[in-house]
Amino acid sequence: MRKEEVASVAAKPSLAGLGSPSPLSCVPPLASGSPLSCSPKWTYTYLEAAWSDHWQSVEGSLCYSSKAPFSPKPHFSVTCSASSSDPLLVKAARGEPVIQSPIHSEEGLKALHPIDLEKLSFIGDSLKKLRKEVGGDASVLGFMGAPWTIATYIVEGGTTRTYTTIKSMCHTAPHLLRTLLSHLGQAIADYVVFQVEYGTHCIQIFDSWGGQLPPDMRERWSKSYIKEIIDLVKKRYPETPIVLYINGNGGLLERMKDTGVDVIGLD
Repeated sequence: MRKEEVASVAAKPSLAGLGSPSPLSCVPPLASGSPLSCSPKWTYTYLEAAWSDHWQSVEGSLCYSSKAPFSPKPHFSVTCSASSSDPLLVKAARGEPVIQSPIHSEEGLKALHPIDLEKLSFIGDSLKKLRKEVGGDASVLGFMGAPWTIATYIVEGGTTRTYTTIKSMCHTAPHLLRTLLSHLGQAIADYVVFQVEYGTHCIQIFDSWGGQLPPDMRERWSKSYIKEIIDLVKKRYPETPIVLYINGNGGLLERMKDTGVDVIGLD
């Protein structure tokens, strides 16, 4: 076990008294293939941007105030309360992510560093509050972007409809892209574990732009890194269900089933 993992275990937050999902909660039985007693009903919340009135500036970044009112539970019955908390979104809580210094070279890789989970403590606090709010009435779902999807923003500098730069990098600088994706994979795995330790019952990985790759390129540049994340998370929390969603995945379903996920999201 790495020193970081030992520290994580030692600092694992207590979830005592926060409740377990009830039999009506859809995720655990759905992930195991068991029949459901009711149709799943979800409510979806961005921890980063949903409550714009409750954001405060902390060290130059937008952070959700742990002292602000927190009432994600809607006025109707739900079986899942889904909360999105992606580190990239923290940088752009309002609007689309914009990277001021896109990575296009070896020099750019020097700016990468391991994820500092202590700086994301406000997200952990928010997850614990959400877990307490829903009690045993629903499951809490944590969300995370996949390496390829996050890399598109880092390389392109923001949103794009063509993905020209990162697709070119697959051929002109594959070593550079592999290093970036490996770094993101480890950071995402660490962050997923963080979310689980702060109360999420299930994790969904979004590969929003994975569908932009042809199948053979997706196997190499997206799927393999997703599998690494799942392997790392399952070693720590084998009972935590993981959902994989790829935007426009109609032609990729056969290739998604051997990633190690428990549930596939359809589009």
